[in-house]
Amino acid sequence: MRSPAWARVRFVVSWAVALGLLVVVLPRAVSISWHGVLPVLRSVHWPTAVALVLLWLLGLWVHSFVLTAAAPALSHRRALTLNVTGSAIANVVPLGGAAGVELNRRMMRAWGIDTRAFAGFTFLTNLWDVGAKLLLPLIGVAALVRAGESVTPGLRTASLVAGLGFVGLVAAAGTLLSSPRGAVRLGR
Repeated sequence: MRSPAWARVRFVVSWAVALGLLVVVLPRAVSISWHGVLPVLRSVHWPTAVALVLLWLLGLWVHSFVLTAAAPALSHRRALTLNVTGSAIANVVPLGGAAGVELNRRMMRAWGIDTRAFAGFTFLTNLWDVGAKLLLPLIGVAALVRAGESVTPGLRTASLVAGLGFVGLVAAAGTLLSSPRGAVRLGR
């Protein structure tokens, strides 16, 4: 059994390493100093910062409904945990997407969710994530046109191609899931 003192040491060391990476390593890796970043951060009014944090938290909470629908054995708390931890790994580690998926698989297995349910969960949630990303350019261009802004032909074409990609994605997923054979293949 691990002692509470060892857990505290690990906690403090983890935070020290994270802060060191943020304060020292990251600025050197991207060739920028905190002296250039801090004035920009200070220019954000605190109500705006609070609103952005609340919007971010709302987005996490809303997405937990997608995750619990894809894996009904998940609670909203566990769905939030999967979302935050998987994203954290995916955004900081080389080949992080695969590492995030593996972390989610291990967490779900520890919670008693089998591999087949995890495969369906991963397929459905990634399908909707990619689908939403394919629709965003089309929505953005529509908003620009509605606001009376000019949209270049290249941007218009790119958004239409992305929209067609969404249609293709939905058609492919529908085809795969419409047959028992496709669904079984997905679950392997």
